[in-house]
Amino acid sequence: MRPMKEYFDTLPLKEEGVVRLGNKKACKAQGVGNVRLKMFDGREFLLWDVRYVPNLISVSMFDSPG
Repeated sequence: MRPMKEYFDTLPLKEEGVVRLGNKKACKAQGVGNVRLKMFDGREFLLWDVRYVPNLISVSMFDSPG
C-alpha cells in the first residue's frame, strides 16, 4: 500500500475494495497500480498491484529524524 500518488508509474483511479490494517481498521483503496523503486545502488524494482490508500500514515514516517 502507498499513500502518495506520485510514487505510482500507473494508477487508474477507481474504488478497489477495502484494505484491513493491523488494528483491524478498514481503509478504502482508491486504485491499484505499479510502483517503481529506485535503490541507492542504482537498481530498480517494479511492484505490481500496489493499492493506493490516501491518508495512510506509516509509523516509519513518525520514526524518521526531524
